[in-house]
Amino acid sequence: MRRVGPARLGVALVVALVVLVAGAIAIARASADTTSSCTPGPGAQLRGCNFDLTNADLQGADLQGADLSGTDLKGTDLKRADLQGTDLRGADLQGADLKGARLAGIDANPANLGHANLTGADLEAVSFAGDNLTGANFTGADLRGVNFKGTSLFAVEWSHSTCPDGTNSDDDGNTCAGHLH
Repeated sequence: MRRVGPARLGVALVVALVVLVAGAIAIARASADTTSSCTPGPGAQLRGCNFDLTNADLQGADLQGADLSGTDLKGTDLKRADLQGTDLRGADLQGADLKGARLAGIDANPANLGHANLTGADLEAVSFAGDNLTGANFTGADLRGVNFKGTSLFAVEWSHSTCPDGTNSDDDGNTCAGHLH
């Protein structure tokens, strides 16, 4: 076997060290970019962040305009959270607690809101068209202007709700069925 002189060995080690440092810097930059874009707050872009938000406590969180499309939010506590203008297309909010949350203008087509608690939520100009709302609770919600076209509404709780056509669910046997447009 041929013997490598100390000078050549030193050059080889320096080259290897430079390659390792350059790789570490590239990884650090990529991580920093992902981390900054995955930080919750107004306009947050959380698509592809791979957060496990199942059963997370996000009470009162400010997620205005966030991109939560395709995010798993099953059982998440979003009471009084501000989700105005948030992209929830394809999100799974099954069993999520959205009591008193601000959902005005969200894009949730399609989304799974089965058994979600939407008691007293701000639902101005929301389109649930094509969403799964089986077992959802709309107690005390003002649903005027909400789009329920093609939505699964089996076993929904409507008590004390203002239906999309302006009628009161209590006057119609605790339902908004027949009062959706």
